[in-house]
Amino acid sequence: MQSLLRERQNETTINIGLFSKKTCFKIDPADKTRFTVKAIRKFDIYLFLVFLSGALLFVFADSLSRSQVFFSSAGMSTGMIASLIIVVLRR
Repeated sequence: MQSLLRERQNETTINIGLFSKKTCFKIDPADKTRFTVKAIRKFDIYLFLVFLSGALLFVFADSLSRSQVFFSSAGMSTGMIASLIIVVLRR
């Protein structure tokens, strides 16, 4: 039932990047058709998780800087990721 209503209303959704310098779009209706433009912001869980991990790193920076386990795991993961990047870019 909802798909029939959406088709009758001719609803269109455009995703626009929040951090783009310029965003411009034009609406050119046929005849004298009435239209409505609504801007809706959605919660981005990815950005929230990046913020949360940065805040946790800041709070626990003192204990992490003294941890041998953290240094070893960070060094190994950086080396593995760098190796994967080199392998992928060589192809």
